[in-house]
Amino acid sequence: MNFTNKLIEKAKEKQGLISDYSIAKMLGTSPQKVSDWKRERSEANAEYTLKLIAAAEISVKDALEIMKKQNGYSSLSLIFVTALSSTLALASFLIPLHCILC
Repeated sequence: MNFTNKLIEKAKEKQGLISDYSIAKMLGTSPQKVSDWKRERSEANAEYTLKLIAAAEISVKDALEIMKKQNGYSSLSLIFVTALSSTLALASFLIPLHCILC
């Protein structure tokens, strides 16, 4: 079972979901896309991988360690860059908000 498959199953378990349709709806994607990920016809992009990590209620650090062991550094780098970009985008939003509130 690949990393994405494990994430999907863990996310379904943690969120009390029973079908691929329900996890697809929660992620904001199509059931076909989830099916493709599970059958390894395509890979979840960084956005969906991060959503699955959050839904599975595992730390990003633990998820990155698992990915590193299974997939090597290419997937690890993609997730890291996306996570860093998301963090920087959030920070750039919060700093002006803090200044407005002062």
